[in-house]
Amino acid sequence: MIQVTFTGNAGQDPETKTFNNGGSITQVNVGIGQGYKDRASGQWIDKGTAWVTVKANTSQTKETLQHVHKGTHLLVTGSLTVRTYQKQDGTQGTALDVNATAIAIIPRKQQQMQQPQQPMQQPVQQPQQQNTWASMPTGTDPWSQGSFNQEPEF
Repeated sequence: MIQVTFTGNAGQDPETKTFNNGGSITQVNVGIGQGYKDRASGQWIDKGTAWVTVKANTSQTKETLQHVHKGTHLLVTGSLTVRTYQKQDGTQGTALDVNATAIAIIPRKQQQMQQPQQPMQQPVQQPQQQNTWASMPTGTDPWSQGSFNQEPEF
């Protein structure tokens, strides 16, 4: 299984398909801009758009997609699958699908600008913590302390 995280824009409003057994899946095509900023010129070099079908089958991801419309900027995490299909002209095509485990809407800058400005608050001073590893003798591995035999929690 290939886990991916990416940002992109919804290509259309999401669609929900309901199956005979009562289950449903909501999906949306997300366009991912492929390109880079040229260091020498500072110009954006466009390499086209990759389209991914994002499938939401959990209540949390389906709930998020209810607020998505064409053009919504999304952050998606999930498992990537590649499938082949036969196009109408008889040739074989390849599609990228992501079974989403998390979907978040990324606010646009202009949307953020329309919100009323909150007065700035003074940051709370946090007590400085001592770096315990900085005071260790040379040659001591700060990561060797404790039990790291357990699987990390995700």
